[in-house]
Parts: sequence; C-alpha cells; structure tokens
Amino acid sequence: MVGDSVQVPGIVDHPPVPGIAVHLLARVIGQVSGAVSWLTGIATGDDGFIRTDVQLTDNDLGPAWATLGRRPLPFETSIPGVFAVGDVHSGSMKRVAAATGEGASAIASVHKAIATLA
Repeated sequence: MVGDSVQVPGIVDHPPVPGIAVHLLARVIGQVSGAVSWLTGIATGDDGFIRTDVQLTDNDLGPAWATLGRRPLPFETSIPGVFAVGDVHSGSMKRVAAATGEGASAIASVHKAIATLA
C-alpha cells in the first residue's frame, strides 16, 4: 500500500497530471478467481476474472461510456479509466512474463485515456 489515500489493499492513487486521478489496481502474483469481489461494479466472467476491452458487451458498459463517446481501450475494464492486466484479467496466461508485457502494453492505453481528459 502506498500513500495516505489508500483505503483498499492494492489501490494506489497517484495524480501524474494536475486534476486527473489515476487508479492502479495492483495484485500479487498468483491471483485466484473471485479475489476481486471487493471491486464492485466491474464486469467479470463466470470464472470471476475481470473482463476488458473486446471481452465487454454493450450490457457491461454504462452511461459513462456514451458520455465518453468511445469503447474501452485495450486492457480497460467496464469502468472508464480502470485497467486490468496480469492474473486478474480474464484470459490471461497467469505467468509473470505475460503480466509484465500486458502491463507495459496497458501503459499506452492509460496515456491515451489521460490525453482525452487533459
């Protein structure tokens, strides 16, 4: 846990751009299905893992997406601006190297999301 604003283990709030909050969900290696049940309002599969981008259906996306005028970016969840990679991500390989690559790739999506807000 990092920072004074952390209330839930794994959530880190860090504003890299004034006025824009970024929320990072970081979990340990070996995440098990259903372990994200504390994260309410996020679309998961029947197996309990978080669904992202092309895995999301129109029913998963709320009115915030219509306001944004876009579909989720790669690794973006049903909640705009919240990204999931690695073991919590539905369909992931559950391997450190794969999670590292997904995290690196997700950074491009995070930058794009922030650019639309700035």
